[in-house]
Amino acid sequence: MWWKIVQVTAGVAAATICFLGTIRRWPLVTLLFCAMSLAIVWMLLFGPATEGSTYMLIAVPSAYLLISGWSNDAQSALQITSTVTYLGFISADMLNSWCHIKRNVHLIHAIQPCFTLCFCAALFFWWKQHLFNEGDESTSASHRSRVENSCS
Repeated sequence: MWWKIVQVTAGVAAATICFLGTIRRWPLVTLLFCAMSLAIVWMLLFGPATEGSTYMLIAVPSAYLLISGWSNDAQSALQITSTVTYLGFISADMLNSWCHIKRNVHLIHAIQPCFTLCFCAALFFWWKQHLFNEGDESTSASHRSRVENSCS
């Protein structure tokens, strides 16, 4: 029963973030990326059943965070967490695919959920960067319009 409460709470939190993004008028690409990432994280961490191959779903958003972290002047926290997440998922997938691990070794199978939590940290840093940049752009746009109005 307690796990159902955790699942519902995590689902409501993800839906709330998406709803707030809609209210704040996030760009459609950002909103879709957030919704997809939160749905995948919910499925991997809180879903009823997850097997090793299901973790391949996080490959695309993880690669996007890696590219986003290294392609512009991102904060070093985003660069580090996205790199660790991406390399961790690749190594965990190679370990689970190429090496036949005994099914009852729980410590080895806990690697992928740990990297999913690392992905959540990278996603948080990405959101922080985007919200900070969005605030700067709106502030500078309003400042520009005030300057233009005062000059005319």
